[in-house]
Amino acid sequence: MFSFFDRLFTLNTLLLYGALMVAFTIHEFAHAWVTDKLGDPTPRYMKRLTLNPLRHIDPVGLLALIIFRVGWGKPVPINPYYYKNPKRDLLLTSVAGVSANLVLALVATLLLMILNQLPFFNLVYVQQFLVYVGMYNIVLLLFNLLPLPPLDGFKAFLLLFVPRPFRYLEDQQVSFYGILVLIFMLYTGFISKYISFGVELFYSFLHTVGAL
Repeated sequence: MFSFFDRLFTLNTLLLYGALMVAFTIHEFAHAWVTDKLGDPTPRYMKRLTLNPLRHIDPVGLLALIIFRVGWGKPVPINPYYYKNPKRDLLLTSVAGVSANLVLALVATLLLMILNQLPFFNLVYVQQFLVYVGMYNIVLLLFNLLPLPPLDGFKAFLLLFVPRPFRYLEDQQVSFYGILVLIFMLYTGFISKYISFGVELFYSFLHTVGAL
């Protein structure tokens, strides 16, 4: 028990969890911000239009993150009936989270490159945090791009390629089966291999641009 908590609260682990919180927060905030700009005040009324991570934490998802290293944030409530162009605006809202994760990963990489060019500063923990921020934003991006309900990739796929997509988006049974498929893919290791491949590409990119 002691060794578990000893590993749990090492500085490196705290940096890792901090980077994950940043990734989850910016992802959910982006959904809230875009849907608010498109006329849907629901996240504002629910106090989700904020960068306060406490507003975006799902308690069960946080516990799973600490114990199993797999977690999730609290989904942002939206109401597409406020949209002037429901199909287009819901698509923009759906891809907002992964877009924000991509931007943050690139910003973290740029800052890492700048720090690596400062010879008189030894900011190893800041650099490690930026590596984690970049990596876990890529992880969250890749996971959410899977075209399975209830992930963002599924919503984008329906809105782009399927006629009358809203009947599927509102179908709870579709989401239930999607979650079962996700669990199966996690169990078989497919998602782990898929994300590992994406992270390896990201690290290769960091080496190529000189960030590592």
